Amino acid sequence: RSMIYEKITVNLLNSDNDFNKLKLHLNRVYDEGYLSKEKWINYTVFNYIREAEKLAATSGWLEAYEFVKMAPADIKNQRKYIQLLDSCRGNYIVTIHNRFADLFNSGQYQEAEQILAEGLNVIPGDRTLNSDLQMIRNKK
Repeated sequence: RSMIYEKITVNLLNSDNDFNKLKLHLNRVYDEGYLSKEKWINYTVFNYIREAEKLAATSGWLEAYEFVKMAPADIKNQRKYIQLLDSCRGNYIVTIHNRFADLFNSGQYQEAEQILAEGLNVIPGDRTLNSDLQMIRNKK
């Protein structure tokens, strides 16, 4: 039975299944003892990677970052999960920085500062965004 569930799980992972459908399947098969904890972790991380990529493409990096932060604790110490979280965070910061730069370069300082405030609200203490904020303050 474990081999059958393993095959079904791999097929589901390789298809374009809905995140929640796959999550429910993984949890059920794990809870029933047909999937090892290690495989459940690996498959769950993979499911989060795919969903984060979809969210980033459709809703932006902030949505992807917020989604990934909500992952189960059992996967949060995995290297691939940590890389995913860092990637989402970094891409969100780049998005904010680029929006800031466009506004700053066009002289829209108040709007640029608001964009930075939004970014710093999500990721307080980020060096890039704080550096951008300092640039606005020096301009004033």
